[in-house]
Amino acid sequence: MRYKCDNRVPGRVFSAMAAAWVAACGAWADAPETGAFENPGPVNAAHFTAPAPLQGAGYSVYPQAYNDGLMNRYQITLSSGKSYEVLGTELLLQRIAEAAAIEDMRRVSSSESFGQALGKAGGDKLKAAGSAIMNPLKTIGSVPKGASRFFGKIGENLKGGASDYEDKAYTDLAGASQAKRQLAAKYNVDPYSTNPELQDELNKIAWVQAGVGGAINLGLSAATGGAAGLAVTAVNANTRLYQRVRDTDPANLRIEDRKKLLELGLSREQTEPFLQHHAFSPMHEAVISDALATLGRSVDAGAFLQTAVLSQAEEDAHFFQRCAQLMAMYHKTEAPIVRILPSKLVMLCEDAQGRVFIPVHLDYAIWFPRIAQRADEIATQLPGKQLVIWTTGEFSPRLQQEFKARNVAFRTGVKPTVE
Repeated sequence: MRYKCDNRVPGRVFSAMAAAWVAACGAWADAPETGAFENPGPVNAAHFTAPAPLQGAGYSVYPQAYNDGLMNRYQITLSSGKSYEVLGTELLLQRIAEAAAIEDMRRVSSSESFGQALGKAGGDKLKAAGSAIMNPLKTIGSVPKGASRFFGKIGENLKGGASDYEDKAYTDLAGASQAKRQLAAKYNVDPYSTNPELQDELNKIAWVQAGVGGAINLGLSAATGGAAGLAVTAVNANTRLYQRVRDTDPANLRIEDRKKLLELGLSREQTEPFLQHHAFSPMHEAVISDALATLGRSVDAGAFLQTAVLSQAEEDAHFFQRCAQLMAMYHKTEAPIVRILPSKLVMLCEDAQGRVFIPVHLDYAIWFPRIAQRADEIATQLPGKQLVIWTTGEFSPRLQQEFKARNVAFRTGVKPTVE
């Protein structure tokens, strides 16, 4: 499937796609004043993915993405021939880094030394366990997720449950899960990624490494340069938090996160729906718990979790992870956050100066009805308050004009850091 510039995307119904795709240098042009609002439409993928190229080891990204007004939908094809959609630039960069890891692990798993080690580790058991231990990636379809979902309507039919990301097989071999997490760190990828091809390769090699006690050199390559260097927007294995995720099994990691949240004064009734939620991986939970701990006991972290558990998918979980990180960053570098205000799924945080801070994770936001409606709702809810918006993404020139006219301060391109 390919995106085309003919106002149609196969398999989906979108509103008018009138915005022109700026192709030559990837720069954004001022939107033409054709009406009261800007229109969603095709955009230049390379503008958002730089410095990662659209083609590289094990992957190819279609040069045109679709922007729904907040988030970009990308089409990526792997060397295996599998093609699927990815919602959001950061998740795409994560898939790009994973593609390089997959290519190298396939090189290793096709070697003669690996075949010999596989026999020693119990290859028949490996095959019997099955190769797909994760819920496979599904086509995104027309269901809004991430920022697009939390600026629109939402269903309330959510249920808790076990995480979708944790190993459901291979656990009969002692050390396989730990070996897998260490292997993921070597390649600078998330061990709890929902990428089924990555999970297959990680499990295959981790099984062998654990089965032979790490006594064989499989010739793994270290992740260096290129897509693997995109730590700011993808995964950074060289951080204290990632190392904690790497070295701790999910059950103990959850115990640590629970302790951290309880120390903020939360009850188990507040923490368990989050820690047991199927959409949040151990990585998501660790990052969010760490960020909320930065705010301290004076801030009701329960208000954040109460909204976060409305997540339905990985994209939603990533949205809240980034929001929590933006909150922690603002708290440390701009002004202390003193409380979180409930407001229809968007985090509103009052700081010590009386301003209302709004953290938003998105790709490229334009001035369209959902943004206008939400801005007016917040202004009505908080009359006379100075609004401050921080986002990981970009605002269109038109949206910036509208915010300035409403005396809304904003900062774009904020990249949260993880220690």
